[in-house]
Amino acid sequence: MRKSIIFGTTLLTVAAFLAWRARGETISDPRLPNRQKAAESLRQAVRDVGQSQWTTAQIVERYQSALSEAKRLIGEQSDAVRRLTEALNGLPEAPADSGREARRLRDTVEEVAKDLAFAPLKEADLPVGFPSPTPVGEVELKQYPAYRMAMSSSGENSAFWQLFNHIKKNDVAMTAPVEMAYDSNEEQLRSKSMAFLYGRPDMGQIGPDGNVEVVDVPEQWVVSIGVRGSRTTEKVLEAKQRLVAWLEGNTSQYLPAGELRVMGYNSPFVPRNRSYFEVQIPVSAAVASERRFEPGVSP
Repeated sequence: MRKSIIFGTTLLTVAAFLAWRARGETISDPRLPNRQKAAESLRQAVRDVGQSQWTTAQIVERYQSALSEAKRLIGEQSDAVRRLTEALNGLPEAPADSGREARRLRDTVEEVAKDLAFAPLKEADLPVGFPSPTPVGEVELKQYPAYRMAMSSSGENSAFWQLFNHIKKNDVAMTAPVEMAYDSNEEQLRSKSMAFLYGRPDMGQIGPDGNVEVVDVPEQWVVSIGVRGSRTTEKVLEAKQRLVAWLEGNTSQYLPAGELRVMGYNSPFVPRNRSYFEVQIPVSAAVASERRFEPGVSP
């Protein structure tokens, strides 16, 4: 059975009273229109292939055409482009109606199209100055401004209640994302804290408030990956492995500089197939005198 780290059922009651709003509105991201165009190009290729009795060579040619369009729209460094390229290169020369590999290729194309078309739902405002969520499936280097947050180190359910009571008592508007920090290894995740983020870094006062601690977080860079669906241990660890691999491939430029964290954007009311979160690792420059940070780098 998969281990789930989604909010517990008691949070459903709490969420009913939160200031989640703008139901159905998506979080603004200038990259989304081109990603959705690339997704539609891929879907059209799937439809074309499904309506024709083509040879393997013809199938590959049609998907290659859609891949070229995706490259034009989203760039060759995109993870979606890499996945499509690997899938196409792995297709053997065999009759299309022999089936299995062609179907596997179709499934990969459809899954990539879903990732490209995905737009996170907006239920609350981002804190001032926060970057757009990382596109699903992509590894992205990005910068966060300094921000203020209310943090609890209790278990997830208890922490949520404590944080909810804190923002209610102090008339602090709910924002998204909710930040969850983990002490992790490859086999398990151990929750360290949960935090609600203030809308502005000058709101309220830092310091303790019962079981909640209000703290300031300095400006930082992170390497991030966007994930759609429910937050499960398996998905978070898989995303972590992607981030670790990225860091291992860029050791001359970046070093891990903090604990693994998850940034959750949606309440339990959002259907699982519409939920979205990011997995992130804070990073620092490997050589202090050489600041090679470039937002959006995904080699």
